[in-house]
Amino acid sequence: MCFILLGDVGGTNIRLYLIESDYDLKNFHCKLSRNYTQQTRVTINGQPQSVQTYNSLSQPLHDFLAEYSRIFQENISSKSESEQKIAMENPKYITYTKRSIGENGEVSETEEKYFRFWTGEPIEYKDPQSHLFRLFAAVAIAGNPVNNAIEKLANINWGRTDGNQIRKDFEFGCFYMLNDFHANGYGVLSMKRDDLTWVNRHVVTKAQKSDKKKKRKGKKGDAKPEKKYMSDLVKTQKELTLVIGMGTGLGVCGVMTKKKKSTAKSKDAKKPTSKINLYLDPESSQDTLKTQIDCGVFERDVLVMPSEGGHVGFPFFTSPDSFDLEFQKFVKKKKKVDFNYVSSELIYCGQGVPLLYQFINQLEGNGNESKPSGKEIFELAMQGDSVAKKTYEKFLEYLGVSVYTLSVMFVNKDRMVLSGPIVNSVYHKLYKKEKKKFWALLSKRLLAKGHFTEMLKKQRLFVFNDRDVMG
Repeated sequence: MCFILLGDVGGTNIRLYLIESDYDLKNFHCKLSRNYTQQTRVTINGQPQSVQTYNSLSQPLHDFLAEYSRIFQENISSKSESEQKIAMENPKYITYTKRSIGENGEVSETEEKYFRFWTGEPIEYKDPQSHLFRLFAAVAIAGNPVNNAIEKLANINWGRTDGNQIRKDFEFGCFYMLNDFHANGYGVLSMKRDDLTWVNRHVVTKAQKSDKKKKRKGKKGDAKPEKKYMSDLVKTQKELTLVIGMGTGLGVCGVMTKKKKSTAKSKDAKKPTSKINLYLDPESSQDTLKTQIDCGVFERDVLVMPSEGGHVGFPFFTSPDSFDLEFQKFVKKKKKVDFNYVSSELIYCGQGVPLLYQFINQLEGNGNESKPSGKEIFELAMQGDSVAKKTYEKFLEYLGVSVYTLSVMFVNKDRMVLSGPIVNSVYHKLYKKEKKKFWALLSKRLLAKGHFTEMLKKQRLFVFNDRDVMG
């Protein structure tokens, strides 16, 4: 048996999972899962403010492993003999500094220790007398890892994060960091049909019917174009998926897949099954099958293209009421932007929704300067508040601009997946009874420029249904 520590680290949440696996890496059982809040909202002198909960990645890792260590020790008597030997033969405790934040924003630190139940050293997995568990870790993080280190994280005010040093400090078998949307790129490949909602089915279907009519009108004797180049031969086998995710910031990645040639000698030859079972319900007394991952998707040629597309300058336009340009000035002033462009993630993501609300509230002349959080604005919109509803209407317009920009940049004729809790909630809750209005607002600028309209009408647009992490 070995353990695998999986994590997703963003500007708002740190999600960690401790997975137990058999030696053959076929079945994975979640032993513990926790969501740690990176930004704690406190009230200081009557004003709500956000205080950073952690100042390094090591601290939430320590908290998480300390929690499972306690559970492990409490249940040691029910473990096998080899597992019980750990308490006697490897009684190593780790001391660390635990941080906690009071309601007034004061940070207190206490020294705590916990039992280390793992090893980073190679062991003989098949040896039934083995009493040590190897622990491997992979963390998707909002940044650009180079040689397993990140100098500056996106939307997290930490210093340098060195994965190799973390591996040494914790004595993991490995500690691997990858860009969060690099992980989402691989994650989207294993999505099932039920995991995604097709937003523009009515538009794509209509466009496809129109294409079929045009083909029927053509002459029967039309010759097919001769395929001269390699790009012509493989074009129909490739599929591009773009993923846009809205959280604290904006994540973007592209995934190119191409089916490999079949190696089966005959039609009757059975394809090898390559599936792993992932059980993700540690609270249940019985192992509940959360999902079965079909590894067949990874037997294709897969190219994941991670990016920091959220930091691309947002293309503002001159609208009749000058909303865009005035909002740009508003954002620059509020966020103290001292360069010539405003990045997309400041406009309509977790950071941008409150700014949109404040700006629209100012234009409406309501006489108040309230600064609700994104969650509070969504609750107001659900209650029918006009300013909050206009905020999300503009949110969808701006999202359409980014969908357009990325689709044209990659000439994406295949599909795009919108992920993250914001767009999930907006689509499934705020526009629950107005699905076509959701598309109308999103496509207002997406389909505004006629040159690419026909291409964009055929692009399938999906919303990831789960509020959890795709990667």
